[in-house]
Amino acid sequence: MIVHIGNEISIKSSDVIGIFDMENTSTGSITREFLNSASSNFKVVNVSYNMPKSFILCQNSKGERLLYITNVSVSTLKNRFNS
Repeated sequence: MIVHIGNEISIKSSDVIGIFDMENTSTGSITREFLNSASSNFKVVNVSYNMPKSFILCQNSKGERLLYITNVSVSTLKNRFNS
């Protein structure tokens, strides 16, 4: 299934490893370290031109790890994945 994550970007649901709330997770030191090192370990795609609300960790069929930063909330993404 293909899921829209903002700004005309869609991803395959089978590629998703996890969806994380930016506000709740970025306060933890481990998550902050992860996000700081993401640019060297992942392809980072900023889908949002506004304040980000969540990030989505993916691995595609080629083995590439991608981190999408989006202004779509986790609850909205959850609804999109469940529909």
